Amino acid sequence: MPTTLSRRAFLETCGAGALGALAGCSQQRNRSPLGASAATSAPVTSAPAPAAPAGSLASLPAPGTGTPRSLLHGSAAPLDLQLNVLSGALPADLGGHYFVVGSQPRGAGVFTFNGEGVVRRLDLASGRLRSRLVTTPCYYADQALAGQSAAFSNIQDGPARMSTALGVRNHPNTALIPLGDDRLLVTSDAGRPFELDPVTLETVTAVGWRSEWRPGFDLPSIAGTALNDDVFPLLQTSAHMAHDRFTGETFGANYGGPQNVRVFGLPLLGPDFTDLIRWDGHGALERWTLVDPQGTPIRILQSVHQMGVTEHYVVLADAAFRLELQKMLDPSYLEAQEPYGRLYLVRRSDLAATSSGGQVVARSLDLPREVAHFLLDYDDAGERITLHAIHTTGVDGSEWLLPSDKRFDNGAPVSRDHLGFISAPTDLGHLGRHVIDAKRPSLVSSQLVGDDRLTWGHTLYSGGYGVAARHEHVFQTWTGFDPALLPERVAQAYSGYPHRVRPLAQLPQQRPGTLLRYDARSAQLGDAFVFPSGWVPCSPELAPTGRGYVVCAVISDDASDPRSSGDELWVFAQDDLAQGPLCRLGHPDLRLAFTLHTAWTADVRPRTAGYRVDPVQDHARDVDALDPALRDVFLRQVFPRL
Repeated sequence: MPTTLSRRAFLETCGAGALGALAGCSQQRNRSPLGASAATSAPVTSAPAPAAPAGSLASLPAPGTGTPRSLLHGSAAPLDLQLNVLSGALPADLGGHYFVVGSQPRGAGVFTFNGEGVVRRLDLASGRLRSRLVTTPCYYADQALAGQSAAFSNIQDGPARMSTALGVRNHPNTALIPLGDDRLLVTSDAGRPFELDPVTLETVTAVGWRSEWRPGFDLPSIAGTALNDDVFPLLQTSAHMAHDRFTGETFGANYGGPQNVRVFGLPLLGPDFTDLIRWDGHGALERWTLVDPQGTPIRILQSVHQMGVTEHYVVLADAAFRLELQKMLDPSYLEAQEPYGRLYLVRRSDLAATSSGGQVVARSLDLPREVAHFLLDYDDAGERITLHAIHTTGVDGSEWLLPSDKRFDNGAPVSRDHLGFISAPTDLGHLGRHVIDAKRPSLVSSQLVGDDRLTWGHTLYSGGYGVAARHEHVFQTWTGFDPALLPERVAQAYSGYPHRVRPLAQLPQQRPGTLLRYDARSAQLGDAFVFPSGWVPCSPELAPTGRGYVVCAVISDDASDPRSSGDELWVFAQDDLAQGPLCRLGHPDLRLAFTLHTAWTADVRPRTAGYRVDPVQDHARDVDALDPALRDVFLRQVFPRL
């Protein structure tokens, strides 16, 4: 959809779902996910798609065994290389640029998301790939202090990397937000966003000055480590900020509050606050404190992992990704996710009527399943909000495999090759279409769909081409199910899960990973591709050019082809996933590990925006307060590299 189209014209466009109109979703094959026996999934019915050019369909690799070890063994080395076409061919009408971000695993059982951010860009017309680390000020401080008493270390191999003198590392490694073709944000759940140059992928600036973000805790220390008065304080933010390309506004969250953390039996209490952040891309951050209709500050129980925007509302989720500070002290500590999805709705008109720094009301309602990710239709006519949720149910994405863990099914040790990787789920996943009456607020309708062969594991989704008036189709990868990755303590924590579909005693032995299309209008599953065993899909993104294509990363331990590391990028026709990939791309130096979220842009242009947070000025007060030796490290080894 051209960026010059007005919001109202966009909403009035017939079939305006960006995943439909731009990607040819009116041309769907009549195909069920796995044939006529897929009882829970209705086929998508319409005219046949154009046939693929002769010889373009990629051959599939040989199946492997089990979950690949390489999910935890990627490379963060900078790359600028031409990928090899391993089989099939790049479609002639494939274009634009596929971006993907992930965490570089530290190994040795450290939680997989506690790693440096690595951003990769695949130029789809040529198959050329570029890769760079996200280099924040705390990244350079971490490097400079290695081996010293003030060095950063992985606390209990868990979700944080901390220094007793400097605070907490920020790892922007989770999601990507394009601000047009010349600006790109990279984010996490525990730190400021950073902006990259889309062409070079070099890190340019933090978003917001240090003073513009509120630390999540008021107390001076936790386990001897300062949190607030440090150079790098602990922040709680939203990985999935919401960008409205019509208004140019980007919305984020910054929050704090009780986490039920105890040290020596004493509770650590922080401030209860949830602030909605708005940024125009050029000036200072604006912020509003969210309160309920009675004026009580909103309290986030888990995290604000996901946000979204409609024409008249900003929506925040208290998401099923629990940030447990207790795990910094005891990695086996576990609180099950809440079995519902709490949403907070904020009228954009209330923001316009209230000065930055004031309070605005956020009205809440609960979805009938927990939710970590969702997409919103931008069209909210009649104050009806349509939310398309991905319900990874009975699972804790913030749990990882520990050396002490035993398998839930047979009591044997969990896979030694996957220590630090996220736990497998304890139930079947679902997708949901929820219509909300925003005035009350209340649920008008909820539709759920799952498939016992297709919706197992952890899921990642295509964000589509920016804002969609009415989403037509959403593409997701599901990692599958491997009982070797489900610890007994996690299964026990969810033994009383109230929405259980599969009893714990009847969980499957294995389920392969899948790529599937979800019909967002009918809440049904379209067609799907089931990956060979030993090949795990992740990070899908729609490239809405020509016929329309879905690109995703695929991880394996397959070393049979000298042109590939076994970690590859596959291209599918969006209107016929079941036929398999049209092209497989790889390279011996492309070592991906488990990748996360994605973005697509039609073009990339060098960043020309003047916005920049000067890191020396940003950290000057806190660096000046350090002892002389540490201050000298910043002056000689950190600041000159920024």
